[in-house]
Amino acid sequence: MIRDLSSPKPNDAGNLVAQVPLETEERSSGFYFSLVLDVLTVAFAFWTGLMYQSFLTGEASLGGVAAVATLFGTFLAVGLYLTRHAGRRILVIVGVIVGLFLFTLTPGNAAYVGLSAILTFLLLLWGEALARARIANSLEVRFTHGVQPLLSKATTALVFSGLILFIPIWTPAKAFLSPAEFNSYYEVIGGTLHRFYGEINFSGTFDQFASSLARYELLGNADFKRLPPSRQAAVTEEVTVKVKENLGKTLEVKVEEGKKSMGAIFYKLSMRTLGDLQGKFGTWFLVGWAILLFAIIRGVGVFLYWIAGLLGLLMFHILLLLGITRLRGETRTQQVAEYI
Repeated sequence: MIRDLSSPKPNDAGNLVAQVPLETEERSSGFYFSLVLDVLTVAFAFWTGLMYQSFLTGEASLGGVAAVATLFGTFLAVGLYLTRHAGRRILVIVGVIVGLFLFTLTPGNAAYVGLSAILTFLLLLWGEALARARIANSLEVRFTHGVQPLLSKATTALVFSGLILFIPIWTPAKAFLSPAEFNSYYEVIGGTLHRFYGEINFSGTFDQFASSLARYELLGNADFKRLPPSRQAAVTEEVTVKVKENLGKTLEVKVEEGKKSMGAIFYKLSMRTLGDLQGKFGTWFLVGWAILLFAIIRGVGVFLYWIAGLLGLLMFHILLLLGITRLRGETRTQQVAEYI
């Protein structure tokens, strides 16, 4: 006899749960990408912290730190739109704080690192709240408009924290550009000035600069032009000696340093000036230096966080094209107060 397989087994007849097929929850690709995005955000925070520590030890440039921090801001901005759960974003921000300050922590600067971490955490939460409120009050997705408060507060936090961490190792040399960086900027400035004052050699040695400056002064003298060539050469030599002497006193250049480049001489003068100011004003000079540097770097930071916002916008649209994310409309009611 052939058994009817469609009938339930005697043991399972009363077990309705056993007769219902099990359903497994399938995760969408977007779910896994969001996890990858969170991991990358924290990873770039670690990279930014590592780069800044390398900058403090003289192994990396400030430009490299700014580039990595801009990429960190890009992933932070994209995650603002794609991670809607506030608790999860707080966990990401906590991971970001660990990444930013883990490598800079030493027994000697624990208080500075702690202050920087708390300040950064609060500013990131503030920026997150402002950005989410702006997004919630927008009828359509305007990416750069929505992420601007978060990127602005993040930039302020990074600049402020970076300056705080710099205080324990502050010296005039560390607070200024390196000789190579200073010389590169000086060459640009010197080349620009040479276009307006073609007779003056700004990029040469001290002796060449002094000689060209002496000739420039004499060329504007009508009495000098009426002198015979032999007398002009003698007068030029006399004026050059005087110019070198006066410039040497002003710039504190010794006679044997005449072959040094003007870039090196101005760098040495800048270091000496910073050291004198620190010795004269002490802590107040550090405060003033920090305020000035904060204003300068924060001003540059505006340009960098707009780059981060545009890169985030590009990434956001790529995700839309790949079908990883989508835009959809929502209808919602709003509670208001009114007179009866």
